[in-house]
Amino acid sequence: MASSLYLLIPRSPTNPRRDPYRIRLRLVYDHSLSRYGMGVLLWPDQIPFDGATFRRLRDGAGCMLVASDPVAACRAMGIPENEPGVYDAAT
Repeated sequence: MASSLYLLIPRSPTNPRRDPYRIRLRLVYDHSLSRYGMGVLLWPDQIPFDGATFRRLRDGAGCMLVASDPVAACRAMGIPENEPGVYDAAT
């Protein structure tokens, strides 16, 4: 089953959830950086997206990650499963 992953980038710092830019990320398991079945998140241009990048974007620009499987996304980025800014797409 394919996982739905979007990085949401706020257009306005005063209202970050209103009509954000959306960038679709991919979770893949057949990548050279994948270890122990954790998978790797990739930008659209196939560059790895890691936890440090996510934290910089979240803290600097208020970005959020919305995923159909947030636990798998967090594991792929190497961050805790309850990381602030990572949301379940079902909620």
